Amino acid sequence: MRKLSIVILYIIILLLIILGIFQIHNRTRYFLQEYVLMDSFFKIEAKSTTDISATLDEIFAQLKHLETIFDSHSDTGFVSKINRLAQNDTISAPEELLEIIKLSLIGEKLSSGRYSIFSGSLTELWGIGEKNIVPDSTEIASVLSHCSSSGFLLIENEKRLVRLDSLTDIDLGSIAKGYAVDYAYERLLHANIPYFLINAGGTIRGHSDTPFKIGIRHPRQPDSLWGIINLPSDMAISTSGDYIRYFEKDGIRYHHILDLATGYPARPAVSTSVIAETATKADMLSTLIFITGEPPDEKTLYNIIYEENGELRSRGNIEYERP
Repeated sequence: MRKLSIVILYIIILLLIILGIFQIHNRTRYFLQEYVLMDSFFKIEAKSTTDISATLDEIFAQLKHLETIFDSHSDTGFVSKINRLAQNDTISAPEELLEIIKLSLIGEKLSSGRYSIFSGSLTELWGIGEKNIVPDSTEIASVLSHCSSSGFLLIENEKRLVRLDSLTDIDLGSIAKGYAVDYAYERLLHANIPYFLINAGGTIRGHSDTPFKIGIRHPRQPDSLWGIINLPSDMAISTSGDYIRYFEKDGIRYHHILDLATGYPARPAVSTSVIAETATKADMLSTLIFITGEPPDEKTLYNIIYEENGELRSRGNIEYERP
């Protein structure tokens, strides 16, 4: 009888050990990786019962590759190479760039030309964050005539671009981060990771069983929130603001979001947030609505913070809580 009791005890101990190993193996782990990409702080948070470090490393390696495609500033950037083409020169373009261009053409049409990724020459003229000088009005007028998609020809079936105007430059600052977020989102979703959140400088998308609590930054109080929203799983939000890159002269704030109707920084918005089904779309629309002051249709989920008589007000159809 005593031997039987000892055997039973050993079995129980063995089962407890096996159960403990099983629990350790299936314990949910928290992962965090952060990099500076596309002039933004790019962060991925995730939870998984398996080690996904290699997956995250692979994702960031591809994001760095996308950065080299979309870069218009360094000599190694593909867009920079496009911007150095002579008139009527042609170039084969990566699929990622073609996808962004096609979406941006929709945005250009929706904004009646006030938004365009083909405004790099105007961005360069202002040099917000570098020159910090208000350009001469005649210079602005001269550059504006080259800030539209008419400066390029997209031959979609051949995946080629033709530079029709040697003074028309591409600048993907209003849309590239969103595309990068969507790429990371698709990879993480394909890997069956149950919880993750991607944040690239205010362009956010994630996957979870419950909505995410996302704070909208107060545009004039850096350490405070204007509001908090519930972002549904798999949807994206992007915020554009006049507080990212700017300088002040004679009491006027000159920021980097330029209105192609005037050639000057857009007024009177100071911040816009947009919720959309993809981060690429949300990224583009947050800039577009900042410029136009209106959503492209009644279905767009948006919030505009604007300045009126020295006070900040907001309007839109995003439901949020004030902190």
